[in-house]
Amino acid sequence: GNTTYSVTVTNVQDLSGNAIVNNGTTNKASFFYPATDSISPTVVSAVAQDNTKVLVTFSEAVQQAIAETAANYTIAGLTVTTAVRQANTSQVLLTVSSQSATGYTVTVASVQDIAGNIIGNPNSANFTGDALPTVQSIIAVSNTKIRVIFSEVMVSAGLTADYTIPGLTVTVATLLASPNNNVVELTTTAQTGGTSYTLTVGNGSATLKDSTNNLLSTSANSAAFAGDGKPTVTAATSPNPT
Repeated sequence: GNTTYSVTVTNVQDLSGNAIVNNGTTNKASFFYPATDSISPTVVSAVAQDNTKVLVTFSEAVQQAIAETAANYTIAGLTVTTAVRQANTSQVLLTVSSQSATGYTVTVASVQDIAGNIIGNPNSANFTGDALPTVQSIIAVSNTKIRVIFSEVMVSAGLTADYTIPGLTVTVATLLASPNNNVVELTTTAQTGGTSYTLTVGNGSATLKDSTNNLLSTSANSAAFAGDGKPTVTAATSPNPT
């Protein structure tokens, strides 16, 4: 721990020749010398902030230059491109390649604390990847309504221009209140019953985002559905022919 010392001054005089009072109180002062930091920093946690960001938290403040060396961080299945120490100097934000909704482990090497101690154990942490939202399924609920189910919570329905259905026009897009907030209801022009339609969502839209601001995946953003036609009269018979 810290060591406390005491210094006592005697026989010192001011410029007028007045000697310091040797009373053991006003001629005495204490100070402490901090103990040498010999404890290595460790990795406390890692959390995905969005699809390409991972926040690594250390047990103490780390040196900026070496903490911002991307090569000091490895994540199997991902590429780390940048590392930025945060205002909280015990945290580093990593930019990585696109994550999947799977488990990852970040391992840290060479990072040092302010006293120069190199990273100790544990020097790694597990986290769950934050995947891009995708279109899971589409169902027609009436002749002019379809529902799009996304893989995760969405913050808005986006714009009608974000939804393309050859043969139909989308006029309204509404994010429905649901347990998972992942259902968007679209109003379309009249569908033809039994006709197969394909809806493509996204078109590079900046408004279709999930709860961590990830844009919609461009590789899983479409699905087919069967149109719901209007009911028609197919026959009429008398219940009592007499």
